[in-house]
This record gives sequence, structure tokens and C-alpha cells, in this order.
Amino acid sequence: MATGPMRGQDLQFTIHDGTAVRDISLFVRNVSGLPFSDAPVIDKTAAGAADRTYLKGIMAHTFTVSGVADNTALTGPVIAFPLIADDIVTRAFVYGPKGTGTGDPKFSGSCWVTSFTITEDYDGIALWSASCTVDGAVTSGAY
Repeated sequence: MATGPMRGQDLQFTIHDGTAVRDISLFVRNVSGLPFSDAPVIDKTAAGAADRTYLKGIMAHTFTVSGVADNTALTGPVIAFPLIADDIVTRAFVYGPKGTGTGDPKFSGSCWVTSFTITEDYDGIALWSASCTVDGAVTSGAY
């Protein structure tokens, strides 16, 4: 696996919109929640115990991806996400926090897009944000 610091500008993010895999990397400024989200910890301490004991609950992966709004035909998130935000099937995603060089880490899975919003400011740039819930596990690998 490649070593060294990761720079956000090298990230890779693709999502399948039902027709094709869309590489929206050029429009992404932030990915949070991947590769792993928090798992709940359940108290299973029984009466009479001197110390608490716990059980790890089921992992619930959620993540947000956001960036600069752009309606570039076929690739921009403003085109890709509305196609799937109201869909009734999961969509495949791949996230490469370091890029797609040989040995670079990648995380993939299927997700439900639970929201997609565009925020505009009169004096600023339009931004977008999509919230996703992973269906199943996030798979770790390398390019």
C-alpha cells in the first residue's frame, strides 16, 4: 500500500446514478463519515457485577459528501444526485481518500442517498451536500 500523507485535493469519489458511474471528484470538497461510523456500545452489566461490561452493537455507517455546486452535463453532482435522491434502490459508491494510484486505499459499498441540498448565498458560491446511509458493510481495499 502506498504510504505518505493524504491530501484532500487527491480524493476520488464516484457514485452510480442508475445509468452510469459518475466521477464527481472535481466537485467534492469534503467527505465525512467514511470509512467507518460509530458503533453503539450496549451496557450488558448484570446485577452484582463490580465493573461494567459492554457489547458492541451493530455498525451504522452514514456519511456526507459535499462541495461546489456545478451542473456540468453527465458528471456534475447537481446532475447526478437528484437522479438518485428519491430512488428506491441503493447505489454503489467508491471513495479513494488519497486518489487512485496503485496501492492507494479505497472504500466502497452500496448506499441510500437520504438527502441532497443546494445552498446558495447571494455573495458566495453555490454549495451542495448529500447525506448517505450505507446498506451493509463498507469494504476496504486498494486500487
